[in-house]
Amino acid sequence: GLPMNLVSYTTLIDAQARAGNLDLAVKLLKKMEENGCTPNCITISALVKGYCRKGDLSNALSLFRDLHVRGLTPDIVLMNM
Repeated sequence: GLPMNLVSYTTLIDAQARAGNLDLAVKLLKKMEENGCTPNCITISALVKGYCRKGDLSNALSLFRDLHVRGLTPDIVLMNM
């Protein structure tokens, strides 16, 4: 198969988050980082959106705050969630 990259990981994370499978989405994020692929704001936004949909605002806010630790700046899309 093809090697995973930022786009493929983000696509899978977004799909799992939209389906409500947040545990799997987080596992994919960890696997992504273990494989040396750095998530971007879009990757994290997919998880934040998934947590918001489930009503888990605590985890959503935690991830949002984690953006700064990762050196990322929230974009306008994330700020409007």
